[in-house]
Amino acid sequence: MERSNIQALSIPYTPPVLRNGLTSDGRYAQSNGNLHGFTPNVLNIMAMDTACPVQRWAPRPSGH
Repeated sequence: MERSNIQALSIPYTPPVLRNGLTSDGRYAQSNGNLHGFTPNVLNIMAMDTACPVQRWAPRPSGH
């Protein structure tokens, strides 16, 4: 196969984060990937809104 016909492989990376940054799993995956020459072409951040507890928004049971 000629080099001009080879397509680049695209691998997006979505690490989990907390309010203070990457989780330990996210840091490990990033450092391990860097160690092995992996550079993602797309970096998504898995951010979650943790400002309000889930219970505050949950519907109240009937009778309460």
